[in-house]
Amino acid sequence: MLPAAQGTQADPASTNFDAYCSQDLERALDSIFYNENLGPFICRQLIQRMVTSHPSRDYLYRVVQKFNDNGAGVRGDMRTVIKAILLDYEARSTNTLALPTFGKQREPLLRATAIARALPAPAPLTGRYKQNNSPRVTVTTARPHRLSSSDDVFLSFSTRSGPASQIYNNVSVSNANTFTINVGGASFGTYGQSATTITVTNSGHGLSVGHQIYLTFTSGGAPNGTYTVAAVLSSSVFTVTATASAVENVRSTVYTLALTITRSAITACERRTRSASTVTAMMTIRRDAVRRINIPLK
Repeated sequence: MLPAAQGTQADPASTNFDAYCSQDLERALDSIFYNENLGPFICRQLIQRMVTSHPSRDYLYRVVQKFNDNGAGVRGDMRTVIKAILLDYEARSTNTLALPTFGKQREPLLRATAIARALPAPAPLTGRYKQNNSPRVTVTTARPHRLSSSDDVFLSFSTRSGPASQIYNNVSVSNANTFTINVGGASFGTYGQSATTITVTNSGHGLSVGHQIYLTFTSGGAPNGTYTVAAVLSSSVFTVTATASAVENVRSTVYTLALTITRSAITACERRTRSASTVTAMMTIRRDAVRRINIPLK
C-alpha cells in the first residue's frame, strides 16, 4: 500500500492528488489480481457455469495453470482459460458421464423460462372496435379476451385511419368479450369561422402561437388538415387561418398530435382517427406481462 498522502497529494485541487489516487487504486487492483487465490476462485466459477458443478482437483489445477500463465507469460488470459475449460479431458470424455458427481443443473431462472418457451403462443383472436366522437374506443372480441380491468394492452392497427398503435393502460372490461380504452392525443370542441379566421373553443388546449395541430371537422365547410396556431385568446380559445372563407358555427373534432418543438422549427406528426367507425380486428392476447393485440383494418 502507498504511504499516507502528504502536502499537495492531499489537496483535491492539485493534479498530484489525482496521480496519488490513481496509484493507490492501481496498487489495490494489482494486489487483488496477483493474489494466489484469485485463479482457483475464478476458474472454479467458470467450470461450474460451463461444464460441471463439482470439478475434480486435477481438472481445476490444469485450468488454473493456464490462468497463471497462458504460455507467453501473460496472467489472466481469459481466451486461454475458457479454451482450457472446454477442451479438457474431463469436459469432453464420455467416461465422466457415469460419475454421479459430474454435470450441472440448470439455473432456476433458465429452468422456469424453459417451461414457458415450450408452451405455444395463443392463437390470434378476431374482434371489432368502435369509436363515437370521443377518445373512448370499445373493442368487442369474437372469443373471450381474458383481460381484467386495469390491465395494459397493446393495440396494433394496420392502417393510418385507426388510433395509434401503442400500449394502452388501464383498460376497462365490460364483459368477457368487450373492453374499452382511452385514446390519447385527441380532444373535442366547437369552432366558428369568419372569413379565413377559424376560432376553436377547446377547454385546456395547452397550445401556443406557432404550434401545429391537425383539425378534423365533422360537419360544416372547413377543410381538414394541418393548421398553425395564429393566436391564443385564452386557455380555452385559439384561432387558426383557413385557406377559404366560410361562415360556420358547428361542432368539430380537434386532434393535437405528436407535437415536436425545436428552436428552428415546429413539426407535427399527423394522425387521422375515424369517428363512429367499426372495423374488423385481429388480436393476439398473452396472459403474461402486457397483453398484446394486433388489429388490422379491413
